[in-house]
Amino acid sequence: QFQQRQMLKLSLLLQAKNAQRGFDTTKEQRIHIEQIIQQLAKSNPTKEPAKSYYENNNNKSNTNNEPDLAGKWTLIYTDAPDITSLDANTNNNPILASILPS
Repeated sequence: QFQQRQMLKLSLLLQAKNAQRGFDTTKEQRIHIEQIIQQLAKSNPTKEPAKSYYENNNNKSNTNNEPDLAGKWTLIYTDAPDITSLDANTNNNPILASILPS
């Protein structure tokens, strides 16, 4: 199970890179990436991955020894139209500067 998850993660990273994090992707790529994401979600050993974030958001402490989602994240891939519709060639956009690879 662990090795399968690792292979899925590597596949997702590669597919996301090839799709320019979602900014230059074909319909087939989007379908394939969504399939990988669904497989990863099914194989996640944490029953409620976001539970610790929502429960601990008010008291800011994680005392239940569950994975903590708080912290800095890197966007690997998005299919959100409000992000992918932005002009990826604009260097002055602070949102894209934090998303697009250098």
